[in-house]
Amino acid sequence: MRAGAEWRGRDLTAEAELSLNHYGFGVRRGARVSLAYDVDDHWQLGGEAALRSRDTPLRALHHGIFSNSLLGYVRWRESERREWRLSLAPARFSDGNDRLTVVLAGSERLYTSPHVKVDLGLELAASRNTRTDAPYFNPRRDFTFLPSVTVNHILYRRYETVWEQRASVALGSYAQRGFGSGAVGVVSYGQRYRTRDVFEAGATLVGMTRPYDGTREREWRLMFDVIYRF
Repeated sequence: MRAGAEWRGRDLTAEAELSLNHYGFGVRRGARVSLAYDVDDHWQLGGEAALRSRDTPLRALHHGIFSNSLLGYVRWRESERREWRLSLAPARFSDGNDRLTVVLAGSERLYTSPHVKVDLGLELAASRNTRTDAPYFNPRRDFTFLPSVTVNHILYRRYETVWEQRASVALGSYAQRGFGSGAVGVVSYGQRYRTRDVFEAGATLVGMTRPYDGTREREWRLMFDVIYRF
């Protein structure tokens, strides 16, 4: 369970959140604060600190292990057609493992029409961990290269009411120290409905194939979300 507040100024957005976490070891309290500052029309700086981070692997939580994390990022956005973001995220696990993750992600608009948009995306991610004997996926070092193509199609629009569908395909590679490299594939399809900046809801189906410790695994995810602003 999570509850929080957000404050927005002209160039600054701040969030604070408290959480109650239950993963088999009683109720544990957590917290998160974040700041985002718009330097100008193109550059943004941001940061976040979290106690009992939501990015902790579920298998770690299953063994009673949690993590506290920091995040810092810089984002450059030319317009809705082009943007890049570089982030650095250290995390400290309660079992003594230290993790550092660096991600460079960007998108480039390939095609625009009144009802269809096509974007080319790219994600480069690297991480390292100080422990390899943890009971959760914890590679010593790894690197991901993942280009993607995303198509967004508006099925219906009337004033502020929009019904749209989105499909995405990504194909790249993943390299893990001690286990070589292998292909990564991700496909997704979803639909979303929003009206008057008050209500929106969506559903997305995601399929993925990738190696973990040299063993290829496949998974499917079905996600639903509803947002109501008041």
